[in-house]
Amino acid sequence: MNSSPSPRIVVREVEPEEYEAAGELVVQSYITAGILSDDRGYDRILRDVSGRANSAAVLVAVDGVDVVGTGTVALAGSEHAEIAHGSEAEFRYFGVRPDMWGHGIGHQLVEEAENIAGRLGATDIVMSVIAHNSPALAMYEQHGFRRIPERDWYPAPDIALLVLHKQL
Repeated sequence: MNSSPSPRIVVREVEPEEYEAAGELVVQSYITAGILSDDRGYDRILRDVSGRANSAAVLVAVDGVDVVGTGTVALAGSEHAEIAHGSEAEFRYFGVRPDMWGHGIGHQLVEEAENIAGRLGATDIVMSVIAHNSPALAMYEQHGFRRIPERDWYPAPDIALLVLHKQL
């Protein structure tokens, strides 16, 4: 697979007509990666792009007119920030269309998330990664994110989330 970014990909904030596509994309990405195998209701949260666009910055990666990636930046204290505190922003609800994995789209989304977080006034950015998602962990580490094990958490007894941090 090619890991260099596609020159046609544009990363920007989501438009209302893209909410459904972005929500479905992140669900399919999580299912394909094996991190949403049981329906615990989280798929409804992932699909609710319109709900989070009101209080967070929802990004999309677009190839022409097709949404091929998405992620959300939420400031600490907002309804979509679970682990961010103080002057941190949180990057979450991240996914790339499975047939586009390996094309650098995730890297573009992470870079824009960092830019947005800085523009929103955050001094740091944090995220949670499910423990067995080694490819995502490696990508985030390439961007300078580092584990902070003392903040790891379990939203359910069988789901271990690792917390990563980067100073902006």
